[in-house]
This record gives sequence, C-alpha cells and structure tokens, in this order.
Amino acid sequence: MSLTPKVMKLPKEFNKIKDPVQWALHTFQLNIKHSTLQITHPSSDKENNSEGEISHINSDHPGAFTTFANGVNYGNPVHGRLELINIIAGQGKAKDGAQLVYKPLQKGLVPVLEKLHPLGYFVRASLWLSSGNHRYSAHCDAGDGLLFHLSGRKTVRVWPTPKALQQSALFDFSNLEERMAEDYIDFNLKPGQVLFIPSGAAHEVWAKGEDPAVSVSFHSGSTYPILHLCDSLNQSKDKDIFSLPEKFQGTRKKTTTFFEPSRFIPKGYEAPEDIPQSLQDMLKETLIAKDINEQELDAALNQWWQETMANKSYPGDFIT
Repeated sequence: MSLTPKVMKLPKEFNKIKDPVQWALHTFQLNIKHSTLQITHPSSDKENNSEGEISHINSDHPGAFTTFANGVNYGNPVHGRLELINIIAGQGKAKDGAQLVYKPLQKGLVPVLEKLHPLGYFVRASLWLSSGNHRYSAHCDAGDGLLFHLSGRKTVRVWPTPKALQQSALFDFSNLEERMAEDYIDFNLKPGQVLFIPSGAAHEVWAKGEDPAVSVSFHSGSTYPILHLCDSLNQSKDKDIFSLPEKFQGTRKKTTTFFEPSRFIPKGYEAPEDIPQSLQDMLKETLIAKDINEQELDAALNQWWQETMANKSYPGDFIT
C-alpha cells in the first residue's frame, strides 16, 4: 500500500458521465433526504478575508433540493455531500443513481481490495457538489482515499504522514497537528484526474470559482478498532477475560484506536493461515488478559485470525 499522494488519470468507465453537474444534481434529487447540504452567507468582515458564515439546509424540507439546485445553477455558494456507497465486509448497497459509480468499483477496485485485505474491508463512496468557493478544513480519514474529479476547479492540500506515524502499529486520528508536521503538497485538480490520498494523511479541500465542482471520493481499507477485537475475544470465551488500557478505549471518531491487519502481511505474500507473528506480538503487548496463560492467549488470537479471515467478518472501522 502506497504512502505517497499522487495524481492519476480518471478510469475510462467515468467517461460515461457526459454531464457531471446534471448527473450530480439528479442523484442528489433522488436521495435528497440522505444528503448534507450547506449554504455560505457573505461575510461583512471583508477586511480580514473572512469566508462567511455557513449554515445547513434542512434536507427534510420540501424545498431543500430547489434551494440547493438554484444555488448550483446560479453560482451561489452552496455545498452538498451525499454518501453513494457504504459496504462493510461485502454487506451494503448503492444509493439510487449511483450505478455509474458502483460498476467501476466492482470491476476495478473490489478485486484489489480483496487481495489487500483478506480479513474483509470497508469501502465508501461520496458525491461532492459545490458552487462558489468552499473549503473543507483539514482532517484525515481512515482508509486510503481516491478523489475522482469530474468538473470545475478544486485544490487539495495534502500533508504526507510523518514516518514515525507511518510505522506506528496502533493509531488514532486525534493528533491532527502532529500529522501536519511535514511540508504540504498542493494538487490543483482538473476534470479527468484522480488524486490518491494515503490512509491517515491530513488534507484540506477547496472548491474554487462559481462553476460547479463535482467529485466522487472513495475510501477503503481494513482499519480495525482494537475495542472490537477485545469484544470478539471475550465473546469467544463467553466471559470478560480481556480488556485494554484506558488510552485505547476511545469510542469517538477521532479517538478510536485502530490497527491495520493488512500491514502485518509481507508485501507480495498471501495471507497466512495463522496470525502473523508480528501482529500477535503487538496485540499481546497491548491487551490486558486475566486468568489465562500465554499459550491460551496465543490460541485465542490465532482463532480470532482464522475465523475472521474465513468468514470475512470484518466489523467496520467505527464503534457503533
């Protein structure tokens, strides 16, 4: 798995979207109640170059789509996000109108993900439609990201993940400033380009100009909450044998502690039947186990690995 952000060409399957703006508007209309919509009100503080005040458009309101579409068509500052696809361990579905995105996913991305993540994986796709200037402030995402840019102007600033964080077996996303320690790279995307953003890399996105900007983002991976592992081990023993230090018990999006099982499989090798020794050692150092000896602990971890791989029972990347 690459750790370097880079720009690639758009897959030819996306050429079937002849008018990205109208396709995006139609898809939002079909799923308006599932969307997140914003409008930016002009700022009176122009001397300090203020970006204005952002408010949400109630997507349940009967006039929500009309308000949003008028903003897009007349170049007013509006922004919308719509989750198109949410699949975890093979379970999930695509929203109405997302077939043009779902087919390239099935054809090109899924075979790669199945090889990279033998214990299962998540994949999400979101549609982004903006007009007027809009900034999505610095953040980081679980899983590798691909931003397919279809229309308009968009700049993405990416901070490559520092080496110390790349090598960390356990991680969360509460340390945004630490993840922004390296010199950033600006990518000025043109329609027809795809930007790869490695998992955990901090990034910021600007849609620029009055012309509508349309993009589709994909995020995928097997970031595994260590709390889920702890629960699975306890369920297999039918009693609470395993626990975690307090610092690893966060359940919010930014504080959940993850590990990535795929990192422990040597590049170019098939997933082993038994748990990789380096992963086993890391988990043994992290878990607190009571009333169990080391041999029993090794057996429990190996059973978890084998059952998860056999059943593709990856639980998803967030605590619910």
